[in-house]
Amino acid sequence: MSKHAAFVLLFAGTVFLAPAYSLPFNDDMVNGQLKTGQVMRAKPEHSIPVGGAEYQFTKEEAEQMQNPVATSEESVARGKRLFSANCHACHGFPVKEGYKPNVAGAFMGAPNLSDPGFHAPAEGAEGGRTDGQIFRVVHFGNVLMPRVGWKLSQTETWDIVNYVRSTQK
Repeated sequence: MSKHAAFVLLFAGTVFLAPAYSLPFNDDMVNGQLKTGQVMRAKPEHSIPVGGAEYQFTKEEAEQMQNPVATSEESVARGKRLFSANCHACHGFPVKEGYKPNVAGAFMGAPNLSDPGFHAPAEGAEGGRTDGQIFRVVHFGNVLMPRVGWKLSQTETWDIVNYVRSTQK
């Protein structure tokens, strides 16, 4: 094949195959234009997904919440597993001797959750934290603590609260 014929064949292939790149599956995903019928519809207001819905509450509402998950061996075991995965790196396991990992310099580390300041408040006594207050901090975060409510369901967060409460006894 001569150089001229190869060039013509290459040019013709480029011209005739270029439209293949304009097929729908080759859309520019970063700068693409929305096309009616090719995008997800917005969900209807107040709709509930098939898996159920969780009420979106405020920090103030969370502090007033009562623990809806009964403290059971299963709940505490789930809470311990979730605590290990999400909380242990900063808080350590809540133990009486006050182990605090990652203590360095001026930063005093995350609080030990077995300290009396985190126990449930006694009837009519000052201090302590209610279950709702612990739930709020886990869900929304607090000062240096990041929020984990985006990745834990409400039941999972309450399981963590049940686990922390079980270590305080």
